[in-house]
Amino acid sequence: MTSNNSYEYTDRASIGESLLCELCHNRFIDPVVTQCGYTYCGACIEPKIRNGSHCPSRSCNQLLTTAHLIINHPTISITDKLKIRCRFCGEPNLNRRNFYKHIKESCPERRIDCLGKDIGCPWSGPKSEHSEHIQMCLFEKLRPMVDELYKVIKKQTLNIEDLQNQIVQQKVQVQEQITQLEQTMKPEKVQLEHALKQQKIQFEETMKLEKIQLQEALKQQKIQFEETIKLQKIQLENAQSEIQNQKNEIASIPMLEEDINKLRRAIHGFSK
Repeated sequence: MTSNNSYEYTDRASIGESLLCELCHNRFIDPVVTQCGYTYCGACIEPKIRNGSHCPSRSCNQLLTTAHLIINHPTISITDKLKIRCRFCGEPNLNRRNFYKHIKESCPERRIDCLGKDIGCPWSGPKSEHSEHIQMCLFEKLRPMVDELYKVIKKQTLNIEDLQNQIVQQKVQVQEQITQLEQTMKPEKVQLEHALKQQKIQFEETMKLEKIQLQEALKQQKIQFEETIKLQKIQLENAQSEIQNQKNEIASIPMLEEDINKLRRAIHGFSK
């Protein structure tokens, strides 16, 4: 789309109102027609109906969307034949159809950028002064050096990309090796886990059996201990009974001595 600020119509009187946009009141640029039949500049109507809106024409209130816009080729054909004058160089009698080509190829006053813009030159000016600027432009004089530097940078960038690709490939290979190792180790892992499980079961059964045996041994020792205590108690009671008998015998000795003395006196009395 070329703005009509870049050109002006040379024969305004020959332009009818049917070629004027109701929104900007200028001659159509990239005209489109709505489904209700009204024509507007594409840049004028699209922002108004982008999210859905009614036709801006005073005689129509139909709801519109950008999906309903159609390029108005007949109107474009008419406006392309109109005569214009370039506002940059003043070239008259141009067909509007050829204006973009004129601006791009032959307009000496069209503003263009320096060829060295890509390496930092800030110059922008008329096309007629471009050749003179190029001869004086320091950026263009540095271009061979800059191009060589760009080649080095590009080569280093490619080397870095190659290294990155190699790293990616190595990562993939390492991951594949890890996967293969895991698959290889999986049966061994299962076997080891099974063996550990069996050892755990055997250990638990052994500990359970030893616990039962220990409990049984403690029970037997308890019984033997209780029997020993019982026997020792009986022996102690017998010893206490025997001691008591001895005490009784000792207690009866004085009475026995008195009886013996009585017997002696009796014998002595008979002997007289």
